[in-house]
Amino acid sequence: MWGGVIRILLSFGANGVQGFVFLSGLGIHYSLQNNKKTLSKWYIKRLPKILLPYLMVAIPYWAMWSYINDAGLLGFIKGVCFITFWMDHKGFWFIAAIIPLYLFAPLYDVFYRKVNQKTFFTIAISGLFLIASILNESSGNGLIWNVRWCMGKMAPFFMGYYCWDMIQRNEVINLCKASIVIIAMFVVLSVSPIVGRIGWWWILIFILFGITCLFIQRSNENNFGRKVLRFMGSISLESYMLNVAFVELFKYLRSMSPALEGNVVAVGAYSFIVAIGIVISVPYRAVSHKILRRE
Repeated sequence: MWGGVIRILLSFGANGVQGFVFLSGLGIHYSLQNNKKTLSKWYIKRLPKILLPYLMVAIPYWAMWSYINDAGLLGFIKGVCFITFWMDHKGFWFIAAIIPLYLFAPLYDVFYRKVNQKTFFTIAISGLFLIASILNESSGNGLIWNVRWCMGKMAPFFMGYYCWDMIQRNEVINLCKASIVIIAMFVVLSVSPIVGRIGWWWILIFILFGITCLFIQRSNENNFGRKVLRFMGSISLESYMLNVAFVELFKYLRSMSPALEGNVVAVGAYSFIVAIGIVISVPYRAVSHKILRRE
């Protein structure tokens, strides 16, 4: 029984990272919309906020991984530079995927602004990414496999980008109504060879996206709501990094100690990792921001 519970919890946790992707779409659209500087300065401002927190965890993580797996300096460099992820699906996939998306975002913004039918444009590009994600599934675990895998995970970015417009126009209710239609379509079409392979988790994701947008829209008049959103958004990257690192550390310790065996222990450990990751992410973020302010 506990083995099934663990698999369900980890499955929700993995899909929950796509919520970070959705929020990234909201944040990037807001950032580009309010950008008063040159594009190069926009990159200089945004990218270090990802790279520095990443390196603060990735360097000790990959140093330990390289030592444990006898991978040497080359293994450490390949890990930190995401080569290990793109070629072997190991490491911090969210960071590896979101950086190219951030680099691409200003170009996407140009196309997005020129398109009249933004709803259909968003559905089309999100659908394109989702369909691409189920192609070439059995080709192994190489570069192409990981690129198409990431495309499926990155589709919520474009939905978040679009939803920022809906929030600003106070049309989130219409967005929720549209989400109900999309969910119904997924249920009906899930028997088809294509949609059935995309996954039922999109039903849950769409519901959460709608609730998030409603909360954001109403938080404009709710100081407590703004504080909650600001806090959760501010630590999302750091908590993700810590959770990945702590889970891998626990897996290693578990393989070394019989006392850590058992599914009940694993459930408690994973719950503790999530909680401690959120707590430690606050000082972790404070340190990284302090370093960035000095540069």
